[in-house]
Amino acid sequence: MASLSSRPLPPSEVSYSESEIRMLACILGRAIAIPGGQKAKKKLILNDLARIVRADDLAWILVEIRATQPPLLLDSLKICFRHKPFSLFQKFAALELPGATVNPPNANSTDFVLHTDAELGFSLTASKFHSATVRSTIALSRKSPAEPFSEREIAISTLVLGEIPWLHAQDFPPMSVPSAKDLPRRPATVLEFLLQGRSRKEIGDRLGIQPNTVHGYVRFLYAHYGVSSHSSLLQQCLHEGMRPTPRE
Repeated sequence: MASLSSRPLPPSEVSYSESEIRMLACILGRAIAIPGGQKAKKKLILNDLARIVRADDLAWILVEIRATQPPLLLDSLKICFRHKPFSLFQKFAALELPGATVNPPNANSTDFVLHTDAELGFSLTASKFHSATVRSTIALSRKSPAEPFSEREIAISTLVLGEIPWLHAQDFPPMSVPSAKDLPRRPATVLEFLLQGRSRKEIGDRLGIQPNTVHGYVRFLYAHYGVSSHSSLLQQCLHEGMRPTPRE
């Protein structure tokens, strides 16, 4: 059984060379130029960062931490992250592991933690609170056996993950149906995507969940609004004065 050893990282004092600054500027330039929404740009920057610091896996995890209920995974982006370490970092992001402590929520600060595990290898996480309960965590990981991240690789990672705050931003549509504000976050997000005309498969891909899970949220929405069909759900929401938001 893997046992994660973690330690917070102090601010880096490494100076950056001109070639490194050019390289990072090139990454940002590419992200600005590519089509697609925020998530596509996030994926490109994180992919490039993983390549530069020689990370094997990367993931972004957005979790709502609830006092009386289990943590709720709101959104995620996973590239090559194996199941076991991804599940472990979900727990870390939800403050369910020893060492997963943070400073009081502060929208202007990012907490960096270096993790070591004999089985899973070496990982670096950057966590940021959106609010008192919603926490974003980005993880870069090297498979075991591997060398630890060097001081310069850590410095480059913390620079990118600390100075580009929108990498942590959630990519949800705004809640445009008045009654949706009373819904749990996940069903409300599914409703907004339905109103944009997205298929259930598209919604599942966007949120990183299985189609059956999307079907379950849709059934919940039918029960909540007292309807029995997709068209009835849309009509009732339109009756509230809602207009569908454009797709990206």
